[in-house]
Amino acid sequence: MGGYVAFTATSTSGTATATREIISTTLIDDTLNTSSRYTGTWVYGAPGGSSVVHLGVQRQIRLNGYDGTTGTLYTSSVFSAAPLTGHKWELYYRIPAIKDVFSGRDGYREIINEALRLMTVPDVINITGVTNQTKYTLDLTTYPWLREPGHIVNVKRPTPNTNDLERIDAQEWHLIPDGEALILQLPSAYASTDTFKLEVRRPANSRLKQSGTWTDQATLAAGLTLDADEAIPSINDVVAVARELCFYELASVGPAAMTEFWEAKAQDAARSAATLKFVRQPPTEPYHPLRLSGVGDLGAFR
Repeated sequence: MGGYVAFTATSTSGTATATREIISTTLIDDTLNTSSRYTGTWVYGAPGGSSVVHLGVQRQIRLNGYDGTTGTLYTSSVFSAAPLTGHKWELYYRIPAIKDVFSGRDGYREIINEALRLMTVPDVINITGVTNQTKYTLDLTTYPWLREPGHIVNVKRPTPNTNDLERIDAQEWHLIPDGEALILQLPSAYASTDTFKLEVRRPANSRLKQSGTWTDQATLAAGLTLDADEAIPSINDVVAVARELCFYELASVGPAAMTEFWEAKAQDAARSAATLKFVRQPPTEPYHPLRLSGVGDLGAFR
C-alpha cells in the first residue's frame, strides 16, 4: 500500500514547539531539499517502547515538516505533551493507521474491521430443547448477527453422552424470517433434557479478544479498537480481504489519473478474496443435509 517506516524517538525536543516534534536518528538524511519528503504522511504511536505516553495517538506531518539534518518530524497539530525518548513510532504514507479525525479518512484499523465484518468463522451454539416444541426463535440479543440463513450450516442432534459422536440432523429443517426475528423450524421436537447444536459461520467481528478476553460482541459494527486486540481469522486471510478495501480507498481519495489503476487492483484483489467472504443465501428452501455435498454447499462460501 506504500511506504512504511518504524522508528524509535532518540531524544526529546527542548524547543518551544516540542509538542509537535518527534526526533529520531533513524530519520537523519542530510540530502538537500528533503523537507517535503514526509508531507501529508501520518505518524502513529506504536506499542513496545520505553515510553507509552502517546500510545495509539496519530498526527499528520505538516507541509515541509521534516528536517533531515536532525531527523525531526513536525506534526500539523500538537500532542498533549512533548514526545519522549524511547517512544516507538510508525510512519504511514498512503493510508493512515487509524481514522484521520480531520479528513475523516479511514485508516488500516477501520479497513481491517470492515474486512472482519465481511468474513465468517466457524462456531457452535448450544440450544436447550423444549419438550414438544419444533420452532425456536433464535436469540438475536446474544447473537445479533444471526439474521441470515447462510449463517447456519447444520443442526446437530443431541448426544446422550459427552463423548458420543455428534451427528447432523438427517431430516429437513429450515429458517422462517418473521419481521425482525428468525425462527428455526425443526422436523421433530427434542426433549427438555436435550441440548442440540447449531453449527454456524459467524461474522469474524462478532467475537473478539479485547483486554485479554474473548467476548461475543453485542453490536453488528463491533471491531478492533486497540493494537493488542485480536480476531479469529488468520492474518493472511484478513489481509487478502482488506487489500481490496484498501485499493478502493485509494481510488476514492487519490488523484483522478490514478482512479482506474487502483480500481483495477481492487477488482483483482476481490477475485482473489472471493471465497473468504460471506455469501447471502435465500431462506426459501428447507435444508436437507443428505442432498448436499462439497464445500460449495455450506451456505457461507462459494
